[in-house]
Amino acid sequence: MWGWISALGGFKSVPIKVDGLASIKNAAVGANATYAVSVSGEVYAWGSNDRGQLGDGTYESKSTPTLIQGLSGIISVSAGRGGACPCHDPIR
Repeated sequence: MWGWISALGGFKSVPIKVDGLASIKNAAVGANATYAVSVSGEVYAWGSNDRGQLGDGTYESKSTPTLIQGLSGIISVSAGRGGACPCHDPIR
């Protein structure tokens, strides 16, 4: 996965590779956080977490993708100003 925004680091002039992610099928960017869904249905999040918007049970911001425990079978995620909404596969 590549992007122009570095979590907690601002805009970059050229795309940068996001380390620690492979086989991503969906991604969403909120105001200060990024979320990615793997082909296996796992969710990763990173960025600002001052209101717990990453969903990892903490209020600590993350500069690298962090696996969000307790989510599986996710097919997509959408993000907004204050958090994200994962969409579960209804067939699973």
